[in-house]
This record gives sequence, structure tokens and C-alpha cells, in this order.
Amino acid sequence: MKAGNLLLKTVFAIIKLTLPVITPPVAISRCSQCESKLIIVKVETEKIENHRFPVTITTYRCSNKACQIETDKRTAARLKNRDMQELAKQEREKMRVENMLLKKRARA
Repeated sequence: MKAGNLLLKTVFAIIKLTLPVITPPVAISRCSQCESKLIIVKVETEKIENHRFPVTITTYRCSNKACQIETDKRTAARLKNRDMQELAKQEREKMRVENMLLKKRARA
């Protein structure tokens, strides 16, 4: 038994000594379009209601100027489209409320 325990302890000691130290690589943010490096423009931390922890919002820009110009164009178009959809939604809601009032008046 003593020889078996000694062998077992030796095996554990060898395994313990031969395990490599694994360190995660340092992550460099890359652009999803051109794979250039991303540069941090600003970092904001916000406390949002009903969230346990604060939310960190990081804004990046691409180091490739041509790619950044195209990204800015797409972002502006997306925001314009979103604003137009919001206005259309408000108009539909206004029309719905007006129609409800007209129906109530017609019943009375």
C-alpha cells in the first residue's frame, strides 16, 4: 500500500508541475467591415432603472478613414429612417385616436 500511495503522490506531483499556465490573449478590437483597428472615442457608464449593474457604452471609430466615412453614411441613413418611422407611427396613432373619438360621437 505504501508503494502505491507513493506512486500516486508522484503522479499527482508530476501532473501538477507539468500543467501549462494559460493566459488569455489580449483582445484588439477590429472593424467588422475592413478588419482595421478600432479606436475608442468615448466610454460612458449609465445607471439604468431596473438593472442591477451600471451599463458601459463604448463608442469606437475605424482607423481606416474611407471605411469610417461609409459607416457614418450608413449610420446617418439608418437614423433618418428610424426618425421617419417614428413620425409615421405618431401620425397613425393620432389618426387612430381621432377615429375613436368620431365613432364615440356618432354613437351618442
